[in-house]
Parts: sequence; structure tokens; C-alpha cells
Amino acid sequence: MKKLTTLQIIKRRNLSAEDDISFTKILSGNFPNTYVFTKSIGEGELNKRAKDLPFSIFRFPISDLIPCIGTNHQ
Repeated sequence: MKKLTTLQIIKRRNLSAEDDISFTKILSGNFPNTYVFTKSIGEGELNKRAKDLPFSIFRFPISDLIPCIGTNHQ
């Protein structure tokens, strides 16, 4: 039996927009949003696999990645 990813399960279920939001909240648990959730996953994996190495994680704010109407992003 083929193992399905979470994304494949969501697509197979054809969730409504409302159900998709609820499902995202279930997956992200106590984290305020998916940005913080995925950042925590990355930090945890690095801490687990590279505990003896010094590292720092920097992620650009989401707003810097998405151009907004009326702004001069180049």
C-alpha cells in the first residue's frame, strides 16, 4: 500500500475552503500560523540532526516575499 502525503490526502478529500482552514488549524496545533509552525519544524530538525554544529535560522517575513498593490517592490 502506497503511503500518502498530507497534501495528497487533502486533495483526495476535496475539502471546502472552510474545511481546509479547519484542517490547517488541526495540523498547526498551538502555533499561531503556518509560518511559525514550519519554522519550528525546521529548527527542530536542525537541532536533532546537527546538535553539535552552531547554526542560525533566518527566514524573510512573508510580507517581503509578496508584493503589495501600491508598493514599490523591485
